[in-house]
Amino acid sequence: MSRRLALAIGVALAAVLVGVGVGVIPPQPPTTSPSSAASSSSPALSSGTTATPPASPTATTPGSALRFGLIAQDGLGFPSGLRLESDPSPFAHIQGRSVSVSPDGRRIAYWHIPPASDDTAGELRTLDLTTGIESVALLTSAPERAGGIAWRSDGSALVVATASTSIPFGGADPPPAYTRVRTIDLAAKQVHELARLDLSRFHPIAWSAETRIVVGVDSGEGGIHQIFRIREDGTRIAGGSIDVGYQRFDSSRDGRTLLGIGFRGEGNRVYSTVQLIAADSPIGIGAREAVDDPYIIDARFLPTNEVAVLVRAGTPQRYGLEIWPAGLASQGRRIWTSPNEAPYTSGDLFARIDGRAVYLRGAEANAGPSAWLRVDLETGSATELPTAAEPLAGLSFYVSDAAIAKLRS
Repeated sequence: MSRRLALAIGVALAAVLVGVGVGVIPPQPPTTSPSSAASSSSPALSSGTTATPPASPTATTPGSALRFGLIAQDGLGFPSGLRLESDPSPFAHIQGRSVSVSPDGRRIAYWHIPPASDDTAGELRTLDLTTGIESVALLTSAPERAGGIAWRSDGSALVVATASTSIPFGGADPPPAYTRVRTIDLAAKQVHELARLDLSRFHPIAWSAETRIVVGVDSGEGGIHQIFRIREDGTRIAGGSIDVGYQRFDSSRDGRTLLGIGFRGEGNRVYSTVQLIAADSPIGIGAREAVDDPYIIDARFLPTNEVAVLVRAGTPQRYGLEIWPAGLASQGRRIWTSPNEAPYTSGDLFARIDGRAVYLRGAEANAGPSAWLRVDLETGSATELPTAAEPLAGLSFYVSDAAIAKLRS
């Protein structure tokens, strides 16, 4: 195996990222043929500009403008800091893990873990980012370990996972004895046990209000082992071979389509693939495979079901941001190309909550991550984000000045 192949596969397989089902993703202009675009450093949105979100069922305080916020990670690598796009210093810490942003971007749900406690002390809470008001505990994880969280696509409910602390057998990366899956109706504050999955992990990915199907993945060493599809009445839909083998994962905002990214090496070639899968059945609904160049690093759904894709391509090789059409039915278009060469096939991508920009980063020559850039999806202009010691956790939200003031007090 060549050194280039080993490096590419090693970096790719080390990054098992299950998309948090937080549809944070922007509408796009019509798709055209791909073309290279020079990067620009002119800002697409001044860091002091306020957000103009689309209509939402969640009302904002009269006269209170919303701003762009980001989730940062604490020193232990768990999401806990709330910061503004324009200011790297967190305005609040929530002691939260498994943070999930609501479909309208104005609430977050998370497991609150008290200081010096472990995951069995989790308290499920929500925080309204327009008012700064935190809910009472909706559920506690004890005696199980707090797990993943996803929102119903209409924002009315949550699906959460808690895992047994017991590991029934040894070996490489064994699953817990069971994982419990529960739903919480936020208006009624009612908890319903949806399923108990023996010898399985379950990370919630999506919950469609239209199909009434909850989707989660069993992921561990080697990537995605299984996709679970569970109806709201608790019955399950059988999976298939198309459900396995992905290293990164995402879902559309409506919870009806899944996106898996896979990497593999054969001979002296490196293959990277984006596969679209129906959320309600193990059926492929579109795929795109690249061999060697371009190399697909990351991909995220847009609300139009187009796909934003971070690639490494060209001679000399550079990072590129592309928009691929819904269903991956035809060629996409290049939005941005890095001015510097891309030495490694690693990077990250997520979208700003208003749907007009994405955040991305690659790797520097020393193999460390590069600075985060905000790329405007209309103009292709790129601006470096102000950053501090706390790294970004890949989640974007709206927040009001009133909420910031309350959380700081």
